Amino acid sequence: MRRSAARSGRSCTWPTMPWSFPAPEIEKLFAQCGAVKDVEVRPEGDGRKKGFAFVTMATAKEAAAAVGKLLPRAYGETNLFEMAIK
Repeated sequence: MRRSAARSGRSCTWPTMPWSFPAPEIEKLFAQCGAVKDVEVRPEGDGRKKGFAFVTMATAKEAAAAVGKLLPRAYGETNLFEMAIK
């Protein structure tokens, strides 16, 4: 039985993502810390971005490295301090 990314600690949530940040840029940002398996940017009901992203890394170690490296950084007016591993 395969464990889900969330249960294995490989999924990073980024609830304060800048609305203008496209999925390819998110992948590039997280790829500094390891292999990115998936990036999901959730839209509102009308199709606009919510400013919320889920990033699944290849391993829990890479997810922890991404959060550790990216937490102190800021992009524009948005800090990454609300990022978490699930």
